[in-house]
Amino acid sequence: MHDRRKYQRYLLDQKCFLTNAGSVGSIVDICMGGLSCMCPDENKCCMDSPEKGVGIFCKTAKLLAQNLPIKVVDSTVVPGKFDNELKFRKCHMKFNQLEHSQKNHIKEIISSYALPAINESGSILPN
Repeated sequence: MHDRRKYQRYLLDQKCFLTNAGSVGSIVDICMGGLSCMCPDENKCCMDSPEKGVGIFCKTAKLLAQNLPIKVVDSTVVPGKFDNELKFRKCHMKFNQLEHSQKNHIKEIISSYALPAINESGSILPN
């Protein structure tokens, strides 16, 4: 299967969090075109946020990017192992028309927190 993504996605080497509509999710991966995150299924972090956008916090709650316009392109429920466990939702979001300063914040997050990209055979890809 051929990957049709325009941008290289990066896993992050430490926890970075997405804030959206007063809810918080954990960022799984990020690229210049968007991100994916995991959120408790009941909260509102997997919603489009056209007015305020979303924020990204990494490291000791230092705000690195804010008011990022996003659109949710896919969302799936990840069930717990048992019926009474909390369910999570994995959301795939794309950035909409980022300003120059917002693009620079995303580049800073990638350069500061991204793990080396690895191909299918386990080799590290060049940046």
